[in-house]
Amino acid sequence: MPMNNPKRWLFWAIILICLGVVIAVKTQLLTETPGEEAGRREADGLKAGTPAPDFTLTAMDGRKVVLSELKGRPVVLNFWATWCGPCRREMPGLQEFYDRHRSDAWAFLTVSKETQDKLEAFLVKTPHSFPVLLDAGGKVGDLYKVRSIPKTFLIDAGGTIDKVISGAISDPEKALGSFIPQAEGEVAP
Repeated sequence: MPMNNPKRWLFWAIILICLGVVIAVKTQLLTETPGEEAGRREADGLKAGTPAPDFTLTAMDGRKVVLSELKGRPVVLNFWATWCGPCRREMPGLQEFYDRHRSDAWAFLTVSKETQDKLEAFLVKTPHSFPVLLDAGGKVGDLYKVRSIPKTFLIDAGGTIDKVISGAISDPEKALGSFIPQAEGEVAP
C-alpha cells in the first residue's frame, strides 16, 4: 500500500502527533518535582490540622529526641537523604536560616533513614549545626506517610501539623520565617 494517498499521510501524521503528546505529558509527570514553586501540597495521608504523630529517635550526637517533649514550642520537621539532589540543594539555606533564628523558643529537626556512617561522611563535607535524627528502617517516615523527599512538616506549639511542604525549600525565610517565634527585637519576614 503506497503512502502517496493524502488521506493516509494525514492519518499517520495525526497518530504520530498524538503519540508525541502522550509521551511528552507522561515524561513531564514522571520528572516533575513538586516543591515550593509548584505550590505546597500536603502529605499523602497526613493533613494540616491533624495531630503530629509522636516519636522517639536518636540524634547523631547520641541523645534521644522525643517529639512530645517539645510540646509548647513550634517544630520544623524535615525529612531528607544524602542521595537526594533537592535535599542537598536546600540544606545550605536551611542551615543559614537555623543559624540566623536559633532559639529555645522553637525546634528544628531533620530526619534521615540512612546509616550514621553514611550521614557522617556526607555531613563532614556539608557542615551543619542542626540536629540530624536517625530513622533506621524508616519507621517515623512511614508514620508521617513520607512518600517523597524532601518533605517538611511545620508542627505548631500544641503538637498539630500546621503545614506540609513537599519538595525543596528555596527560600526558608519566606517558607518558615512567619512560623517560628521571633527573638526579641527581631522583625518577622
